[in-house]
Amino acid sequence: MSWDSKNIMELRLEFVTFATQEGANRRALCRQYGVSAKTGYKWIKRFEQGDTALADQSRRPVHSPTRTADEP
Repeated sequence: MSWDSKNIMELRLEFVTFATQEGANRRALCRQYGVSAKTGYKWIKRFEQGDTALADQSRRPVHSPTRTADEP
């Protein structure tokens, strides 16, 4: 017996493919895939901007203005 195993990126891409179809109920798809509506819309926005990887992005800030300076 073989199981249909998909990784996270394949599931996200599948979600976005269904969600971007004409007349798709995006909230129902979010419930079906077990993600919040906020997350679902974030993935759709990334996909529409051309990010086909849909990978998790770093939470590290781009810059830290109040960071202590390195010692010379």
